[in-house]
Amino acid sequence: MKTLTAGLLIASGLLAQSNVVPILTGSTRHDHYLFNQGWQFDERDYASLPHSFYFDNANTSPPVDTQRSATYCEINSNPATGYNPAAPFDWYLLGPDFSATSEGAQTFFKNSGLPDEAYASIGEYYESAQFSYTSASEIGFQFVAEFNGQHHEPQTTNGSYVEAVYFSDRECFDGGTEYGWYHQPVAYESCCGTLDQPDNQVYFYYSEFTNCGDVFYCSTNSTNPPAGVVAQKTSQYEVTFNQLNKDSTYQFSFKVVRCPVTSNCEDISNSANSFVLNVTDPSTGDAINCSISPTPLNFEGTCKNVTIPIASWYPGTSVTNTGYIAFADRSSTVFPSVVNTPSAPPPANNVVPSIYPTDPPTQARYAGLFVQSADVLYQ
Repeated sequence: MKTLTAGLLIASGLLAQSNVVPILTGSTRHDHYLFNQGWQFDERDYASLPHSFYFDNANTSPPVDTQRSATYCEINSNPATGYNPAAPFDWYLLGPDFSATSEGAQTFFKNSGLPDEAYASIGEYYESAQFSYTSASEIGFQFVAEFNGQHHEPQTTNGSYVEAVYFSDRECFDGGTEYGWYHQPVAYESCCGTLDQPDNQVYFYYSEFTNCGDVFYCSTNSTNPPAGVVAQKTSQYEVTFNQLNKDSTYQFSFKVVRCPVTSNCEDISNSANSFVLNVTDPSTGDAINCSISPTPLNFEGTCKNVTIPIASWYPGTSVTNTGYIAFADRSSTVFPSVVNTPSAPPPANNVVPSIYPTDPPTQARYAGLFVQSADVLYQ
């Protein structure tokens, strides 16, 4: 298996391809929406990783009337090639009661008068250049990062803060196929109550029609949109880290590879048609002790060669062999505000830096997602 970072040689036969990096400056197929070095939006003076996604930045309201540039990222029709169902879909506004079946719900987003970029992507993000390895039998990515942050007190009203690193086949994350990792220090939903995660916990997930049904909804039926609604499908696993790294923090090396449908990845048993996860100490290469819920088959208590089965509804490798890697965090405040959307919940102000279980306990300086490096893997 090859990686796209020069000079990196990984055990188990992974080879390096020199002089190519996943974050390409000047590419027309990558984007970011970040606070830049001048504390403004939509400027492009960050060339590559590492990058720190600070909670305080994502939770800060930008200047009034600040808009994303439509030349960067916007909502578009999705051809859904290789999806389930594999039918093209478009985006529509929700009705006044925020349902897909109520009066006013059939307004085609492109005819709504809203800017196309109004809700095209998550709030603060950095995205790799597009990669395409259509003949690869195994593909995935790895990154070194810390998902830092925890709740000061339980979140009891609508609001959230999420940090994520993931693959998407869609440049603007508009209803696409995804897989990756996320951490939500605070989250509350009316259906389920408080969903806060402790600072030593993340989710691994994979999804289809991602973000459909959030603020806008997706439909394959242009004449009667409520009859063709497609909604996000997700499978996720809760991963709890039961130790710190050598430097007494939660910075780890995360790796995920999608294995072929009918054969195992290298010598990893029961890995056919699965994602294989590894989480290691970036200083020593040792696997991190962890627990996973629901418990995968043959799990042995460490995040080494953990196999996550892929559901039948998930698109095949024709979809996941081409795409982007994104790094992001987002507060619950919807920005920029648009019509026919629910009132934005208040910012999640109760996020604080992680407290490490050392003796005596120590605390990180900032809360946020801190990404050091990332590589696309393929074979």
